[in-house]
Amino acid sequence: MKKLLIALSFAAFAALPAQADGNFGIKLGQLSGDGDTGAATQVGLVYTWDFVGLFGAEFELNTSAAKGEFGPIEYGVTQLGGYGVVMSPGPFYFKGKLGVTYSDTDLAGVDASADLAYGVGFGAELVGFVWELEWTRSKIDSIDVDFISVSMKF
Repeated sequence: MKKLLIALSFAAFAALPAQADGNFGIKLGQLSGDGDTGAATQVGLVYTWDFVGLFGAEFELNTSAAKGEFGPIEYGVTQLGGYGVVMSPGPFYFKGKLGVTYSDTDLAGVDASADLAYGVGFGAELVGFVWELEWTRSKIDSIDVDFISVSMKF
């Protein structure tokens, strides 16, 4: 299921409009679930589209490059999210986002799920790239997860 999700997401990212007010990027972060003993390292793609002044949309795909741990049990996560975004103006900005994240894990007994997700972050336009530091909260089945990430968009 994860391979199909990743393939469909790459196809969707490729079909998105390449406009002056949209940008692609890469994302790296740590995803930690309530009760885990080791966070998963996530890598992914992100696409942001600013369509009405301070408002926009963000689409994200990330997957585990290094597995997390619940005691002796390792887990990996693949997430696909879509969010509405509001940002402050300027080269240095704050942002908030609200949307839905679909999460699929390889942890026994934890089902794939789509749940409400929200987050905050700040960013800056520096040396030709947009850099963001962000925190996102979502659920996987009934487990609350936090994803702290850094992205570079171009």
